[in-house]
Amino acid sequence: MVIIPFLKSPIFLCLLGLFCLIASNLTAQNAPYVAKSLPTIEMEKGGAITTLNVSDIFALRGVSGPLVEFVFDGGPMFMELFPDVAPLTVANFLRYTDNKIYNNTFIHRFINGFVMQAGGYQWLNGTPAVPTYPPVLNEFNLSNLTGTVAMAKIAGDLNSATSEWYVNLVDNTFLDAPGQKFTVFGKLTGRGVDFCRSIASLPIVNLGGPFENLPVKGYSSGPVLLSNLLVLQTVQRIPLVKLPSGAPGYLVLTVATSNNAVITPVITAGGLKLTSGSILGEATITLTARDYYNQSVSTTFLARNIQPGIPKLRLPTLIGGNMNFFVASLPGYTYQVQETFDLTSLAWVSVGAPVSGTGEALQFSVPTMGNKQFFRVQMTNLP
Repeated sequence: MVIIPFLKSPIFLCLLGLFCLIASNLTAQNAPYVAKSLPTIEMEKGGAITTLNVSDIFALRGVSGPLVEFVFDGGPMFMELFPDVAPLTVANFLRYTDNKIYNNTFIHRFINGFVMQAGGYQWLNGTPAVPTYPPVLNEFNLSNLTGTVAMAKIAGDLNSATSEWYVNLVDNTFLDAPGQKFTVFGKLTGRGVDFCRSIASLPIVNLGGPFENLPVKGYSSGPVLLSNLLVLQTVQRIPLVKLPSGAPGYLVLTVATSNNAVITPVITAGGLKLTSGSILGEATITLTARDYYNQSVSTTFLARNIQPGIPKLRLPTLIGGNMNFFVASLPGYTYQVQETFDLTSLAWVSVGAPVSGTGEALQFSVPTMGNKQFFRVQMTNLP
């Protein structure tokens, strides 16, 4: 079967242009945000490479479930699944997805102001229905509101849903009524609803049976060909974050550093790889996540390249009435010991003179005056 790209169709170019126009006028939907901050990282010069997990640093507003990508010839559409609400229905949908049964199906029903429906047919030897598994039990729990995705079924039979699914283009609450109860198991993310609605600019033809409301592109008259259909090339699960391993993902990450000679960051299939550079010092690492709709967010953290052998952590010891401890230091910074007897007041008092960083461990010895004495070291960048 030869699939002709949508982009060769002038009508689909109009469709894509309409979608872009709609999308450009929308406020951000399901925008990425920073869910977890990264701590300051210390690395020894010439030491082992550090790889950080970046899968849970970002999240999507209003999205908590697993994601699925629908790939049309003209671009992707994304859906969040609701396994907590409709576990049997989600498992049923993923069974078709994982076995690639939805691949090369097409949108066979589009009614503007109602639904867009797919998942039932491929354009092969008389448009046969796709092979189906046994029907799934009805799990109606959520209303058929705009942007939600639900399973199609036979009228009057609550437990007859198999492979076909539909997108609610508007609030179709009448589908929630007793005797209807169509199971919602997901919702479109980003601007997927607007992509679906923009299909209304295409011609609709009536080929009878399940194809009474068939959307077509590049068509004026005569037989409807495969090239006229809105084909789903693939339907697949995707992780939230795309890493450079060839696997798709909802968010694409990029990274930058304020000083590549101090720390070199690279996004890899295993996460964010940090390599110590040729000079000692501190660099600001900026990690950015961007979605398909060009919505982005960034987070920053510090990474330090320190002299080998500096203890990163050594427990304080009490010797002769003095509290002794070590602090890793960097050139270009001063280190000032401070004390307080009441953590709730935040009244810290400097003890002794500030000490300049050397790139080696600094040892401090501070007199103790009771069991409720607290110390800290304030690090200050030199002007």
